[in-house]
Amino acid sequence: MRRPRLSTSMLAALVAVALVLVVAAVALGRTAQPSGRTVVTVRLWDQQVAAAYRESFARFTHEHPEIEVRVNVVSYATYFDTLRTDMERAAADGTLVVAGTHTGNGNFTVNNAATLSISGAVTGSGAYTVNSGTFNLTGTVTGAGNLTVGTTALPSTATVSGSGSYTSAIGKDVLLGNTVAGSVGVLNVTGNGEVKVTNNAANNGSIQLGNFAGASGVINQSGGTVSLESNIVFGSAGSGATGAYGFYNQTGGQLLHNGGTGSGARFRIGNAAGSNVGLYYLSGGSATYTNGNNSIEVGGSGTFVTGSNAIGVLYVSGTGSMTGATSSLQVANQTAGGAGTATTIGQVTIGGAGSTAASITVASVNTSSSNASQPGTATINLLGGGTLVTGNISKSANGTST
Repeated sequence: MRRPRLSTSMLAALVAVALVLVVAAVALGRTAQPSGRTVVTVRLWDQQVAAAYRESFARFTHEHPEIEVRVNVVSYATYFDTLRTDMERAAADGTLVVAGTHTGNGNFTVNNAATLSISGAVTGSGAYTVNSGTFNLTGTVTGAGNLTVGTTALPSTATVSGSGSYTSAIGKDVLLGNTVAGSVGVLNVTGNGEVKVTNNAANNGSIQLGNFAGASGVINQSGGTVSLESNIVFGSAGSGATGAYGFYNQTGGQLLHNGGTGSGARFRIGNAAGSNVGLYYLSGGSATYTNGNNSIEVGGSGTFVTGSNAIGVLYVSGTGSMTGATSSLQVANQTAGGAGTATTIGQVTIGGAGSTAASITVASVNTSSSNASQPGTATINLLGGGTLVTGNISKSANGTST
């Protein structure tokens, strides 16, 4: 049997690589021509190698006229950064699959109900933005900029599954439901997936669910780990905002909050700076608040303005457990000042139908507002299968508590 020529072997290898990049996809530079022909662009930085590849690709196209393979020669000095830019353009319209190892600081942006899937290892400070569409991560992203999901009224989802891992650069945020009213951003964490927001004393990254008036942010966690060292806010729109909604639904896995690293770190469910709604349903897995110099706030603090009516709900059921051994649980307790009057509502429920080991363990519990301008309404429901462990329960002078 005649041995294949080098160029034919080279062609087979390169086409295999190209097909990995375009698995049922819009790949780097892939376009659909009016004739129905598919064009795939292969990037190289060596002119001599490119010349050899062009000859092989020409023979391949002759045998497969429905596929044209083009060669794009770029400078080695800018190869990896421009690769990320081209990936961003490809992810904007269609499906982009990223395998292998990539390093660079360009951004990834998903538009037009497109899909970005990363199964390889990507390192760099670029931001990941899902304006509309889907971001699937089963590989690793390290040292990244902000992860923003949901900047339009179109569905936007990010899923970290399998052994996927997303680790931000120091001080960068996870923003779900951002920029415009009506935007909805969803983050799913399953399997052994991990989302990690990193901080230092001077740079505080955060997780914000519903980060604009009228926007909604959702985290669904059934496994894996979500960890951070500064603020996590459910319904986080700023002063005077109306209608921001944050919902964290945890049925498994771990939520780890190291409140001692970020300055003034907060665990806030329903930001009282505006008429925001925050809900945290914990029916499985665990939430741990360590080094907590601050409080777990339900209908929480924030510099309010007149008419701000925040609502915070914490519901621990099933086998869910929340632990803040050195922290206080503040329910409808507005401590910060502000102009005019406002009200805040906080409700905590532990146990209930199907609960066998639902629990909250904190150093202390404080209900209702210590601020006369913002009387709070606090409710704590202790139901069957639920346990509250604390060293002290106190009620502030303003508002009502039940």
